[in-house]
Amino acid sequence: MRDLAGLFPDLLRLLRGLAREPGVPRTVRWRLLFALANDAQPFNLIPDFIPVVGLLDNVVVTAWAVRSAVRRSGRATVASYWRGSEAGFELLCRMCRVDLPGTAPEGGC
Repeated sequence: MRDLAGLFPDLLRLLRGLAREPGVPRTVRWRLLFALANDAQPFNLIPDFIPVVGLLDNVVVTAWAVRSAVRRSGRATVASYWRGSEAGFELLCRMCRVDLPGTAPEGGC
């Protein structure tokens, strides 16, 4: 949990940067903006004050947006907006399940 909490500021920067990138398809930018809005609100699908489950919807929506960005824009584009550590980016990739089995990751993901 501590690792995920440390990722949060870098993740918000990633979402914001990718949402502003003109090379990212419009549908993906809308997903990224939705994930940003969902993460910023204390009350969303499941209120954040409910232990464990309250943050689950934030994680699912954010993973959906990041995975979509990687699939449509490429790992290199997503990696170029990551400002955190390499280990943090690898954790994010594992969390979003963006690595394809049997392929060497490009761009650190």
